[in-house]
Amino acid sequence: MLHGFFHWLGFVIAYGSIVLGLSMIMIRLYYSLQKRPKNFKFNNRTIVGFIGAGISLLIAITHL
Repeated sequence: MLHGFFHWLGFVIAYGSIVLGLSMIMIRLYYSLQKRPKNFKFNNRTIVGFIGAGISLLIAITHL
């Protein structure tokens, strides 16, 4: 019973982090493209966001 709950919790956390990570990346890209359309470059936060979303995506895929 408890194992099933934790499995479900893992699903929720994994999918939640995917959605959150992807939406944060989209928002960040949108704002940075709006601010500097000519000299667009990645800052550390954007890279960290991409890495975090990638890791959560990997975790979710392996848990399916």
